[in-house]
Amino acid sequence: MPDARVFGIVTGAEANAQVVWLEKTIPVTPELLAKTGDVEPQRIFRIVVKCQENACVHFDGSRCQLAQRIVDHLKPTVEELPLCSIRPTCRWFAEHKRVACFRCPQISTHTYDPPAVFKTTAGGSMKYESSSPMTQS
Repeated sequence: MPDARVFGIVTGAEANAQVVWLEKTIPVTPELLAKTGDVEPQRIFRIVVKCQENACVHFDGSRCQLAQRIVDHLKPTVEELPLCSIRPTCRWFAEHKRVACFRCPQISTHTYDPPAVFKTTAGGSMKYESSSPMTQS
């Protein structure tokens, strides 16, 4: 997608992956993606693009329903507002303020053997197999 930017790095074992935030976003370029080698870039990077609104399955015409489900179903993973280079333009923050930020570090595109609450929260938009990557569509 044009204007895609990396704003975080996924760290830790698959089962306990968390995101470490970058002070400044980095443009997603073919050269950056090539640095991941055989690993899918989404396993390493948290990437942000402008909200696609009505082109997205999670958008209901006015709000992001994925963000709503994350706030409703997932427990916070941090107690203090994390450093975030995209907060001024983040739809999740605009709609849910710090409540969304407290849950954001646990969100990654791929998850192995996700807990049931992740599947429910994704609202059927995730593809997964036991012991296989789960991808948000």
